[in-house]
Amino acid sequence: RIESRIGKIKAEGGKTEEVEALLKTAKDKIDVARVSVTLIKSKADVAITGDLKSLYPTVREQIKKAKEDVKSAHEALVDVIRNLKPGRTEKETE
Repeated sequence: RIESRIGKIKAEGGKTEEVEALLKTAKDKIDVARVSVTLIKSKADVAITGDLKSLYPTVREQIKKAKEDVKSAHEALVDVIRNLKPGRTEKETE
């Protein structure tokens, strides 16, 4: 939806370079968050099959990291949407 909105603004002659850069950053952060969440399962599987008591802290740290990565990705998307609101992307007046 965000990309279609950017396309619509671009078609109407609006400037979208900044929003496109923000979207790229957001996508990168989403990818990092996706990997972090996936690592939770793999670390949890290792902890379950091994010594759970000693490996639990690594799982817990991965959960914290994933939570931070998801928050960061969310904040980046909010920033993109905030910059897409009317009046935030000026039309070229040439």
